[in-house]
Formats: sequence, C-alpha cells, structure tokens
Amino acid sequence: MTMQPYFQVGDLALTFSPESSVSIDEDFYVSVWGLVHPELGELLSGYESDTKVGFRLRYQGIHRRGVPTGQAHFEAGRSSNFDHYLWDDGWAYALEFTGSAVLDGGWLEMRGQLAPNYGDSEGAEVKLRWPLPLDGLDWTAYRFGSLPETEGADPLSVTRLDLVDLDSESLPTRVLDFRNLRSFRLRCSPETFHKGQSLPLAQLDEGIGELVHLEDLHVHSASLTSVPAALGRLQALKWLQISHCRLQSTPAELWALPSLHRLDLSHNALASLPESVQLGNLTDLDLAHNQLTTLPAALAQLPRLRRISLEGNPLDSLPPAFGDIELELPLADKMRLLDYSYPGAGGRGLVEWDESMYRAASLPPGSPEPLRCLALHSLAFRHLDSQEGAVVGGTRFGGWPDLPVGQAYPRYLMEEDEYHYEFIAQLNCAELVGLQGYLPRTGRLYFFLSNIHEMQPLVLYHETSELVDGASLQ
Repeated sequence: MTMQPYFQVGDLALTFSPESSVSIDEDFYVSVWGLVHPELGELLSGYESDTKVGFRLRYQGIHRRGVPTGQAHFEAGRSSNFDHYLWDDGWAYALEFTGSAVLDGGWLEMRGQLAPNYGDSEGAEVKLRWPLPLDGLDWTAYRFGSLPETEGADPLSVTRLDLVDLDSESLPTRVLDFRNLRSFRLRCSPETFHKGQSLPLAQLDEGIGELVHLEDLHVHSASLTSVPAALGRLQALKWLQISHCRLQSTPAELWALPSLHRLDLSHNALASLPESVQLGNLTDLDLAHNQLTTLPAALAQLPRLRRISLEGNPLDSLPPAFGDIELELPLADKMRLLDYSYPGAGGRGLVEWDESMYRAASLPPGSPEPLRCLALHSLAFRHLDSQEGAVVGGTRFGGWPDLPVGQAYPRYLMEEDEYHYEFIAQLNCAELVGLQGYLPRTGRLYFFLSNIHEMQPLVLYHETSELVDGASLQ
C-alpha cells in the first residue's frame, strides 16, 4: 500500500506549504509547514507568519547509507537527548509539542499533542506524515557522529567527523580514508569526562598528515603523551586543540603551521616549548595547567598574537616582551614575573617632578606681569580630626557646612522618601579673590551630592555672614 502524506491538527487537515524543506548544516534540519486554515483560531500565535504554521527539527546521528533514520521524543517541546531540537512556529505562544518525530524510509512522521504549558487555552492532537525531499541532498556539510554512521557514505563526502568515547588506543585506519576531512574531533562524552576518565587513545598515526584539508583538529581527554611531526603537513589547519591529555613534548613542526589561528594545549604536562616559533597567524594560545617555568621569547614576537592563557603553571620567569601581550594569569604572578613600572621617556628613567618653579612666589623680582598672571597659585589644606576649631565660614572640604541662620540642611526626595544631601565643600569666595577671576568676590558657595549612586549635585550661594557653626550639627 502506497503511503500518503497528511498534516492533521485536531479535526482539520492542513495543506503542506511548498516552503517545507530539508537542509544540512553540520546537523540535519527538517522544516515542515502547513498552510494556515481559518478554523485554527486560538491555536495560532497572531504574531508570526499569517500564512503557515509547522515545525522545524534538528537531528544528529541519523545518517544511514544516505537515508535519514532516527527518532526523537519531546516533552513540552524539549528532548532529553541534546542531539535533537524542535521549534514550533506560528502556534500560540503557550502551546508546546509533546510526542514523537520519527525519520524512517525517507519520511518524517510526527504523533503527539500541541498542549498549553500554562493558561486555559486549548490544544490539539497532531498527526503528520511528509516525504523527505532527498534527491540531490548534499551530505558533505554533515557532521558524522560515529564511524558506523559513515558506512555507505562516499569517503570523499565525509568532511566533518566527531568521534565520542572512542574505545581504541590508536586512530582507526578508516579515518584516513576521509581525505576531504575539514573538521575532526576526538573527545570524551560529558559523562565520561566528569567521572575523571579519559580515552585510551595513546597515539595519533603519522598518516594523519595525509588529511591535508583539515582546518580544525580537536583531541580532548586522551592518553596521548606526544603527537607526530606529521602534524606539520596540515598546512590548512586553523584551530588545533589537544587538551586534558598527557602531552610531555610537542614537535617543532607544530610550531610552524602557517594557517594556525588558535592553539589549545591546556591541561597537559608540557615542561618546555621549542625556542623557534613561526606561527605568523596565531592570535590565541592556551597553555594553562602545564608544567612550564618560562616561555620562549619568540612567542612574544608573533605579529598577531593577542592572548596567552598561563594559569596553573609553575612559572619562575618570563621575557620582558610578554608585558605587551594580554596574559590570563593571576595579578600577583604578573607583578612577580614582569616589570610594569614606567621606564621614562626613551627608557632613561623618571625625573622627579618639582612644580615649585611654576608658583607665583618663586618668580624672581621684576618678572613681566603677563608671566606673573600665568603662574600657578597654591593653597595649603590641613586635616582636622574634628570640625571643632575650624574657622566658621572658612573654605573647607568635608565635615559639615556653616549654613546661614535660618537655612535648613538641604534634603531631596527619592521614591517618596526624604534624604539628606552629602556635604562636599564650602568656599569662602573672599579668600579666593587673589587666586582666580571668575567666582563671586564675596559670600560662600556650598557644594552637595545626593549620593554616590545617583550623583545629583546641588550648589548653593549665600552672601550673608550670619552663619551657624557646622560643628553644632555633628
């Protein structure tokens, strides 16, 4: 019996939209749409497309000899398996899909309920069967999640490979058949990593140097103690990560990769690096949690290097040039290892600053009046432990203001509550006449601030000399 497509929502049969499609961008995506029916009513969002409703699904690990095969189960729109994801589009905001979405034999079949997570809106039963348009589908952008998943695939179409919990001490020879690989990852699952376990992988075959199209190579949590010099043949490599392994050394060829932008060798056992470094495009280097005591000066000369992570190393020295690079390192270690003091112009040291020659009192007799007008005037302040003994009405910073008789201490409102302004300073304008030409010549200026968060200023000016001693406000 020939299978027939359908899109049933409650009692309504929807017509499939011609915009329904499949695509591959590392993962496998299905977008299946139905044309909006006026009787869908409250099931519709009213905010998104007014012509179509449907579902978008993302799958991983579903390649079976060129036919997508697998299933996902969703509870209120979410799957416990992070390999699968669902978006429901065009439906009322409160509605979430609970049910299954199966890929089998070139078809997508969904069974479940669109039901509200909250509120009193109604839901509906969903039944959907749709033929996947697989003719001409290009799998070269797909990320294969296991070696069994590559069976039946053209080896030259495998460009992305992500092997999780590989149970082998060496690299499977089948990997070397994928001559067009651009991204290759070998890693532990989160469950294995959190148990403190690592992959048994103890060596990378020299043949990895034949994968000349590789741009990303990641090995995480393996038993590697070294990597082959053949890595130097990966001239297209932009990102190399070998972290949480047991590396004790690295080949010189690794440090001459011409296209490398990011290098992560963190959480290993490296005690030294080669003195010669020729990574002209490197911008980011992670060496955290190794056994390094210093770094080669050549690293600091790399033209594009911007950041080095060095936490967790027993460093005892660093060449001075590393002071110009962003180091992820505790501040105490930075200050211990590098000299951040200013060396002075041309490195000749600092000259002790003496501004007394610029003060008016230092001008020799008979100095031209224009020069005397430009000279700096100086004021001396003395610190008082309390305001008692201070000159009433005198210039002061801090303490309490000497306000005019009858002048209430200023307040302000914030969220219907009243607060006192914070006193900053008062200036006796008569005392400052000879020092400037822009303030009033008599009276007093008072400066207040609402608080350090709002920073709303208040400035008052009074000419009266009848003042209340601010010491009485303490």
